[in-house]
Parts: sequence; C-alpha cells; structure tokens
Amino acid sequence: MIQDDIIWSCVGENFCCFKAKTKLETFCRNRYNLSGICRRKLCPLANSQYATVLEHRGKCLLYMKTIERIHTPNKMWEKIVLPDKYSDALKMIDEKLQYFPKMTINKAKQRLTRIRQYLMRMRRMKLTVQPKLVRVNKKVERRERKRENRALEVAKIEKSINNELVDRLKSGLYDGFYNFDQEEFEQMLDKIGAKYEEEEEEEKEKEKEKTGGSTFVIDEEAENEMESWGKTPKIWDMEDLVDNDYEKKMKKLKKRKKGKPKFEIEFEQEVNHQQKREKN
Repeated sequence: MIQDDIIWSCVGENFCCFKAKTKLETFCRNRYNLSGICRRKLCPLANSQYATVLEHRGKCLLYMKTIERIHTPNKMWEKIVLPDKYSDALKMIDEKLQYFPKMTINKAKQRLTRIRQYLMRMRRMKLTVQPKLVRVNKKVERRERKRENRALEVAKIEKSINNELVDRLKSGLYDGFYNFDQEEFEQMLDKIGAKYEEEEEEEKEKEKEKTGGSTFVIDEEAENEMESWGKTPKIWDMEDLVDNDYEKKMKKLKKRKKGKPKFEIEFEQEVNHQQKREKN
C-alpha cells in the first residue's frame, strides 16, 4: 500500500529509533518484529497487515494487526492465546493467518518453536540446582580487608607486650606493685595456678605408684575429736580459771549497760484537794 511505502521511505532509509546498525547487518529492537532483522517485509511499522508470536508468563500469544484497526492505535493489535500443545498451536496459526502472506506464517511458526524451546529449557533449569550469583562490592571488601589486617597487627602487638611483661615479672625485674590490667593479671595467675596444680597432681600420681596404689584413710570421728581437742584452750592453774570467769562476768555487765535506756515515772497526788473535801 501507498501508506506502507511512505512509512518505509522515512524509516528504512532515514532515522529509526528501533534500528541497530552493525558492520554486517542492521537489526530491529521492536518487540513485535518476527525475526529481529530490519527489512521491508519484516518491519512491523511499515506493514499494515502483520502477525507475530510473543511469550507472556509462560504462555505463547499470537498478535495480529489488520488494516481495519490502523485508525485506533489502542486496539490495533489483536491478542489470541495459543494452546499448550504444539500441534494445536500450529493449527491455530494456520487458521488465523490463512489470508496473510506465507512468509509471515512461516516466520510465526519458527518463532513459536523457538519460544517453546527456551521455555522448556527454563523449566529444566529450575529443576536443577544452580549456583546463585551475588553482587560483589569491591570497595566494601577492600575496607573490611584493611580492618582485619589492622586488628591482626594490634593483636600481635598486645601479645608481644603481654609476653614481655610476664618474662620480666618472672625474672624479678619488678620489685614493687604496679597498676596492670586486672583481667590480664587474673588470667596470668590462673595460668600459673593451673601449672602448679598439674605439677602437684603429677607428684601425687608418682607417690601412688611408689606405694603400690595403697592409701590410708583416717576415721572421721577421730579426726573431729582431734580438731576439737586442738581448739580447746590450755588451763595451767586455778588462778587462770578464776580470772577467766571474772572477765566473762564483766563482759556480761557491760553488755547489759549498753542495752536500752531506762525511764523513771513519777506520780503526783493532789493532797490539798482531798483535805478540803474531808473538812466539808
């Protein structure tokens, strides 16, 4: 038609926003293009009677453009859902595009097969486990790496200082008391105490091996009697005993004096009033 020739003369030879030129071929970026190549018979803008196949959410759709709907751009493309079965979809394309050129029918069928193939491939890829691609931020990684290196250097310096101070303490360089960190000091004491405990256990095991594994057990009652006997005070004379009794009594009196204060209550009697009443 004359209208299509005018559009192609403007778009094909001059500027077109969908055109992508290369050294070998000129491609078309329009989504309704059948093959993606910029040609007169395949251009969706320069053909008033056109058809293509597109995919939407896993379904194949047939889009048709006719001359009768050119004056309404909103309703220019008629959309038909193709069946899932491949043979039924091909039959429907033949039925709907029976008055279209043979080249558009063949290209639509080729596009349908290509879409169905990549849909099947997508389903297979979903079933198989694949590695997940994650975006990598190089600036953040570089910053974190620098922080880790600084922390390692600080930790090495602290360990070297700690070891040096311990060596000086052991050698007897510090005679007096120094204000060290309490936590580190306690940690070192715990370590030294653990070493001494291990040495004592080893000595006990060696002694057991020498005695042949036999041990002696003391009766608990006898041990308690010995302890109570050791705690009782030794009285040498009767004078010491009397002195001890006197001291105990004095302590009790002092405790009583330290108790609550005593109150004295006085009662006043009105003698004059009683005498007057007797006279009357």
